[in-house]
Amino acid sequence: MLGIQALALRTTSCRKYSTVFIQADSSATRKYGGSGLGLAISKGFVEMLGGQMWADSDIGQGSCFYFTLPYVKGRKAHVVEKVERQKPVEEYNWSNRHILIAEDDKFSFKFLENYLRRTNVNIMHAETGRQAVELCMANPNIDLVLMDIQMPEMNGYEATTEIKKHCAQLPIIAQTANAIAEEKDKCFDAGCDDFVTKPINMKELFVKINKFLVTKEVVTG
Repeated sequence: MLGIQALALRTTSCRKYSTVFIQADSSATRKYGGSGLGLAISKGFVEMLGGQMWADSDIGQGSCFYFTLPYVKGRKAHVVEKVERQKPVEEYNWSNRHILIAEDDKFSFKFLENYLRRTNVNIMHAETGRQAVELCMANPNIDLVLMDIQMPEMNGYEATTEIKKHCAQLPIIAQTANAIAEEKDKCFDAGCDDFVTKPINMKELFVKINKFLVTKEVVTG
């Protein structure tokens, strides 16, 4: 329930409405702003989710808005599975692994480095796309690359394509601020093996990293 004090609305049906809310005082000198469009948009979102929205309104008293949403309780097994899959960062041990972070922004690199250090992993850093390619060529012990897409000299797409020409089995996880489907497709077309969006969910990222490191261990071990 949401209440708006002293704001009354004029509509054909305040209880279960089908029109856009309009303030009862529509003069240019009215005390309260707003056109009611936000309420109509909210109603649309609620109905898209399978719920209902309505209002009680009295001039001089204000308006109260109500909405309902359907709720389906998930199975407990799914919750347990998610907790097990996203274990605390400190429980990962990658002490014998090497990860290259290709990131030109120093703050973003430090953020990733601080988290990854908790796993005892060995970290390498590339500040340009070209440097990332050179490091991968010179260091066959690199187990995984975190590739920022917006890199100087050679962007993440180009760097990934070049790395994959020589290190086809090296897992590369793209990092980008764009979550649109086209961006994801471009990353995979360039040769990336997975994809995370910024701001990065670190638990999700660690699950992805661990998946590739475990797979590589099985293949090489």
